[in-house]
Amino acid sequence: AGSGELQEAEEGLFVVDADLPGGEGLEAARRLVRAGRHPVLVLTSPAGGRSPRSGEEPPPGDLFVNKPVHLPRFLRALTEWREGGPGADRRAPAGAASAAPSSAHILLVDDNAVNRRLARKILERLGFSRIREARDGSEALEAIREEAPDLVLMDCQMPVLDGYEATRRLRARPGPEAGIPVIAVTAHALLGDREKALEAGMDDYLTKPIEARALRACLEKWLDPSRRRRQAG
Repeated sequence: AGSGELQEAEEGLFVVDADLPGGEGLEAARRLVRAGRHPVLVLTSPAGGRSPRSGEEPPPGDLFVNKPVHLPRFLRALTEWREGGPGADRRAPAGAASAAPSSAHILLVDDNAVNRRLARKILERLGFSRIREARDGSEALEAIREEAPDLVLMDCQMPVLDGYEATRRLRARPGPEAGIPVIAVTAHALLGDREKALEAGMDDYLTKPIEARALRACLEKWLDPSRRRRQAG
């Protein structure tokens, strides 16, 4: 659609390809997001593809679906948008208050800026506002040292220090930090991956792309204070 068509459109969901030549898709998404009238679903490169360069702004949008488009995944994204309604990233959907305390502090760890943006938007929809981000395991450990979160969403495959080793080092620390719940987040769903995460000291396991329902169930489970089971010996 051209600029005029975008300006004339009054309602509906816009689906924008982030990889259009000359950055036209991203520019269209930016204009729509700034206007604030339409939810914008952005089609992006797969999670395993190119990550934004350092300092590069991640794609704007309300929802993200990786290419090539998988129809069930695309429909799930549309369903979540419909349940939350336009602007759902700015308010919690019905029932979100029961997911976990909105004051809970979440540390989101992923080397891919697009993945972090997607996870942040889902967390915000669920009512969470205290969200800190880290790009690798080393940054995550430093962030935890500065201000211990209530829960960590930890990508498994990252440069510098991966999620498995970062979790092992966290569990080896003295004091209450060692008891922080860590949820593994991975693009893989291979046999044995869950066991590998648990052996590293992670508490639970989510696969990418993260789905709101699965994340909410995980938060309900692990933000319960009684689940903070690992304590310094």
